[in-house]
Amino acid sequence: MTPEMFERLIKILSEPDIKGYIIQIFAAALPICYAMWISKKDNKVLDDRQIKLEDKQKLIAENILKLTEQQAKLSETQEKVEENLRELTELAQQSRRSNLIKFQNDFPIFFRALDDFEWEYSTLSKSVSDFNAKKRISSDIEDEVDEIFAAIEDLIEVEINYLDNVDVPPLALGCFNKLLRAINSSSKYISENFDEDQCVSFISNEFSRIKIAREELRMFFCM
Repeated sequence: MTPEMFERLIKILSEPDIKGYIIQIFAAALPICYAMWISKKDNKVLDDRQIKLEDKQKLIAENILKLTEQQAKLSETQEKVEENLRELTELAQQSRRSNLIKFQNDFPIFFRALDDFEWEYSTLSKSVSDFNAKKRISSDIEDEVDEIFAAIEDLIEVEINYLDNVDVPPLALGCFNKLLRAINSSSKYISENFDEDQCVSFISNEFSRIKIAREELRMFFCM
């Protein structure tokens, strides 16, 4: 640029109209620039928030995936445990059946006497149920009292009361003797004076003891 041209430019810029024009331009451009700066700043804040939100969403998705995988493994483990339990249960049942067969072969007299007892006990148990049911609705229970008395007599005479210890499986001897004591204790009710009051006493005491001892003996053989 020649010196003449530079001086001319200075002169033009020094003119009042040019200065006002430039001020107007700056006055109009300044708010726009400020708005653009604020917008850029806000966009940066929004971008940072969006990035954080996306990071959190990604973390949540990863955690859900891990939980899903853990649940799948847990379900698989549970299925295996249940399968093992079924197998163990079946093996235990087979073992009990085998043991029972062996006991029956080794102690035939005992199991024959036990079957005889079960028959008489079933009769007595039914008579007791009939007595209790009838007693709730009627005072005429003489027949039921007579049935229980007859059932007690039959129970006392069952073969199981006359077994020798050698005929009983040694491991079951304790339960067996407990049952015998409960049965033999019932003999005190064998009298001509057996009435409703004695019947109630028998049911509350000796019959309850017989019932418990029977269940313990049956559980021993898993019957």
